[in-house]
Amino acid sequence: MQPPLNNNAMWSGEWLDNLRLAKMESFSNHDHDIRPLVQAPMESPLNLAHTFSRRADMFTKSRKYEDAIVCHRRAAEYLLQAMNTTKSSALLDSMALQHKAYLSQIDKLHAKSQLLDLVDRSAKATATVSRATQTDDIHNVETKQLTAVDEGTVCQILRENDDVINHISLLNGQKPEDNQGASDKFQTSINVHSTLNVLETQGLYKNTVAHKVARADGHALADNMTCSFDEVVKMNEKLSSTVRSLIQELQSNKMEKKQLEQKLGGKSQKRKQGSEEALKFASLDLPPLEVSYPELTNFNLQS
Repeated sequence: MQPPLNNNAMWSGEWLDNLRLAKMESFSNHDHDIRPLVQAPMESPLNLAHTFSRRADMFTKSRKYEDAIVCHRRAAEYLLQAMNTTKSSALLDSMALQHKAYLSQIDKLHAKSQLLDLVDRSAKATATVSRATQTDDIHNVETKQLTAVDEGTVCQILRENDDVINHISLLNGQKPEDNQGASDKFQTSINVHSTLNVLETQGLYKNTVAHKVARADGHALADNMTCSFDEVVKMNEKLSSTVRSLIQELQSNKMEKKQLEQKLGGKSQKRKQGSEEALKFASLDLPPLEVSYPELTNFNLQS
């Protein structure tokens, strides 16, 4: 179809309509696939899963781990919905791997969040201890009673731990180790008065172990229990030695603190005695305040 020679009528409406009709006729004369394209909507479960995944990445970069965990959970839920509507095996495998990755990210973020909470609590505790051990207001710090209670609780836990370990050794047919005597000596050395009541704990533990052994099937379970008991005994011994060393270090710190209190107490008493003494100045022969210039001159000449 030739365009008109007149430039003014080139882009007239009639000519454009004829051009469209000609194109449609030529398109219909050929065998073309005119099926509509299938386009996924923006609110499909798969797209929503990717959207929440990107949001989770943004929250993770800004260290907002709780919000990131929520977004990863939403992404995993939408991905499961998309898997229910998908029939392709390749897509299902890919989505399954992606879903597993979302779950692993949730676990990692949980671990990071717990680690940050632990670091924050330890930092706050360190700041509290550093403020309590400052020597500016050392007489106003009232931590002796709390420290004594903490030592008594720790020693009670150590005694209960040793009793349980000895009971486990007796159940396994082994000789109990001499942890009880060591703990008694240690407790006597630090002068902690605490009453121990572990009979109920031992009876409950004995009944539980007897019930488990009665339900055991064969010697395999007994061997596994023996191995696990040995591991528990070793771990408890290590923990007990660590706690005892920490308590000894705490005692040494308390002795240093007491020495500092004594030194600072002596200095403060000296300062108080010096401030209570009256100020004594040498008598000075000074002229009166209201004198005339000639009298002041005569006073200077006489002096």
